[in-house]
Amino acid sequence: MKKDDYRTEFEEQRKEIKLDGETDSGKPLSRVDLHSKKRKPKKRSRYSLINVLLVLFTLIPIGILAFVIISWNSPNDNIASKLEESQFQFEKSKKTDENSVTTVNKEKEPEDDKKDEKTNEQIEAEEKAKEEAERAKAEAEAEEKRKEEAARQQAEKEKQQAQAEERAKENDSTDEQKSQARTHVVAPGETLYRISVNYYKSGDGVNKIMQANSLTTNEISVGQKLIIP
Repeated sequence: MKKDDYRTEFEEQRKEIKLDGETDSGKPLSRVDLHSKKRKPKKRSRYSLINVLLVLFTLIPIGILAFVIISWNSPNDNIASKLEESQFQFEKSKKTDENSVTTVNKEKEPEDDKKDEKTNEQIEAEEKAKEEAERAKAEAEAEEKRKEEAARQQAEKEKQQAQAEERAKENDSTDEQKSQARTHVVAPGETLYRISVNYYKSGDGVNKIMQANSLTTNEISVGQKLIIP
């Protein structure tokens, strides 16, 4: 059967060569005929593709089997030692990290305590300063009120003293007038106007006589003693 396949392939190739050069009648093809004809694609050998697939399917199981054998024959002690070493390195790294965290926390705690202490001191200082400011403000307000009260009392005292001096002057003037004043006994038919004319040569002394004797009206009585300023 293999010889028949080769013969068939040879006949097809021969037929293609014949078609390229001439027609079935033996006449050469023209340029138009040559361009109008399409060349038939050559058939690939299906046996070469089958051979390649067979080789691949044979090598794959062989490779897998070789890998399994090599893995099976490798020493288990090395794998176990590597696993133990990896576990040891992991635990060592973990302990180192824990120690580092512990150290950082121990170093951080005094800093936190210092910060808290400093914060408390600042708060106490601020509260103390605030209290001192409030106390100073209250003392200043009390001092201001005290000064105002002292000034008011001083003004009142000066006013009372001035009034007393004024009254003393008035009393002195009255006493002086009384000491210099003359007395007059009212005779029948006399009036304040006539008495004023007798002493002051005019009626202008009526008010003086009334003021000196604390009179509210011009009426006087016979025998009444009057001070003539």
